[in-house]
Amino acid sequence: MRRNSGGAAVETAAAGDGLKLTQKAAAAAVLAGRFWMKREHSVDVVFTLALFAVFAVSVLLVLVSASKGYKSIAAATEREYNQRTALAYITAKVRHYDTDGTVSAGDFDGCNALILTEDYGGVPYHTYIYYYDGYIRELFASSEYTLEATAGFAIMPARALSFTMQDGMLSISCTDENGAQTEVSLAVRSGREADTP
Repeated sequence: MRRNSGGAAVETAAAGDGLKLTQKAAAAAVLAGRFWMKREHSVDVVFTLALFAVFAVSVLLVLVSASKGYKSIAAATEREYNQRTALAYITAKVRHYDTDGTVSAGDFDGCNALILTEDYGGVPYHTYIYYYDGYIRELFASSEYTLEATAGFAIMPARALSFTMQDGMLSISCTDENGAQTEVSLAVRSGREADTP
């Protein structure tokens, strides 16, 4: 460096050029840094989105699998409910009516039926439980009237229902709408073969 009056100007110019070079280098470094930061930032975003997509697909697969499991459990529960409900209903009716001479198996309008008898004011009334036209049906009527099987109230769908009474044992066989057959035998105090009312 020169120490003259012009040297100071040269030195200042050189320092200014150095400053300009340093600023240019800094600007280039900043631009390069921004480029790398953008590149790193875009890689981070892509990685995050890919990770989220994998998580979303996993959740979807778990939900689909769980819904299939739920459907099969619900179907099995409904089948068991249908199998047990009809027989539980009939068994409860038999237990309610089971006094001497009130429970019998017989025929009602061509259908095999459970006949539960009770007396109101000296007039016998019958509750008929039978299978007709795809349903287990129930009908409560006075013995003074002759009714048809179509008059009964449809309790639940089924494929078949039969009753047999032998030696005080009532055997009930029910085939539900899915074709599953269930049987139960009850010892009744009033068990007898019914006279056709």
